[in-house]
Amino acid sequence: GTVARDRLDGNVEGGTLLRPFLPLPRPQIFTLDATATPDAMDDALAVLAEMDGNPALDGVPLLVLGCKKDLDGACSLETLESLVIKTLPDVRQRRMVRVSLANARDADDVKAILNDFSSCYDTGEEES
Repeated sequence: GTVARDRLDGNVEGGTLLRPFLPLPRPQIFTLDATATPDAMDDALAVLAEMDGNPALDGVPLLVLGCKKDLDGACSLETLESLVIKTLPDVRQRRMVRVSLANARDADDVKAILNDFSSCYDTGEEES
């Protein structure tokens, strides 16, 4: 016969659990100014390090998004990635992380970054 589901969490009639429903953790998005002075960038990265130090965030996907990539003085993606890895050297062992640069005044640019991150987050795959 068939088994009717009584709830979305995987419970079925008779209390038998076929498959647990485990929601994916909500990802974190940490934004910073890609045109920041070195001191301001250090301050932002210190906040990121403090936030990432919470063990409850292990396994929670992280997008570090540098804004204002279109302005003079914006750091490159390679520089931002290097700063993030220097700040969080073991982050990729604990959680999926992506680093991107965005032109915040261009909604399509931001939407593309978020969609790309979402697709990697949904599949658990990370761009190398």
